[in-house]
Amino acid sequence: TLMNYVTTHDSKTHLVLSDVSRSPRQSETDGVDYYFHSKERMLVSLKQGLFAQVRPTFNGEIYASRADSYTINGRSIMAIVADAMPVFRSLPFRQIRTICIVPPSFEAWQARMNQHEFTKQELRKRMQEAYRSFKFAYSDNQSELLLNDDLASSCIEFLSVVRGSHPKDSQQKLRSTLETIMASLEKELKV
Repeated sequence: TLMNYVTTHDSKTHLVLSDVSRSPRQSETDGVDYYFHSKERMLVSLKQGLFAQVRPTFNGEIYASRADSYTINGRSIMAIVADAMPVFRSLPFRQIRTICIVPPSFEAWQARMNQHEFTKQELRKRMQEAYRSFKFAYSDNQSELLLNDDLASSCIEFLSVVRGSHPKDSQQKLRSTLETIMASLEKELKV
């Protein structure tokens, strides 16, 4: 939602659509949210060297982006997990900004997660991945944290941050929020 807002309100920002090996969810459209393919087709494209980066996910599906999905003029934006950051930081981009979207609380985040139709096992794997991503953002001095408490104001602030400003909320306050969320995740996952 935040990225769609930015790309519709800033002509210099281009959304990078990933190719994925999973089926679309009810609210997703091929060519709008992702490019949906079979796992077999994704593996053929991988062998052909068509992807700039590739990442298997928590549920065994493949997410990848093609080099021609990135814009040469302007900014490219995409959602990725922290596990993929070392790969992205090794690619020859002029600049990479890492912005971690922080929910206002563990409970609010769980309510958002429950809107997806994850099985119990998928939800656990998603939470494990989120824990690694939150932990990465918390400890990475290059990552910026942005609070997503009110969707309308979060969209406007995210646009401002993408254009180059820094998040208005105190990074220390957001780090404290992340600490609390990670502690709840540790209890839930028994880490």
